[in-house]
Amino acid sequence: MLDKISFEIGDKKMNFEKVENKYRPMPFWSWNARLDVEETKRQVKLMSQAGLGGFFMHARGGLQTEYMSEDWFSNVEASIETAEETEEN
Repeated sequence: MLDKISFEIGDKKMNFEKVENKYRPMPFWSWNARLDVEETKRQVKLMSQAGLGGFFMHARGGLQTEYMSEDWFSNVEASIETAEETEEN
């Protein structure tokens, strides 16, 4: 087990206690059901709490919300806004 949370190599230092989002895992987030704005926000918050650095949302087979519809874009907007809010906290 490592007992240090930061390491120095030459003039570079990496602190593993607070890793920037760009270095964290970013999963493909399959949208394959009926989209719901409140559920989308909830899932974004859960991904943030789990320590993920972001996500790539994409439509998959089984999507019940019309692709590129007003409902689709409402969920896209909700996911982006919620991700920005959780990053600030």
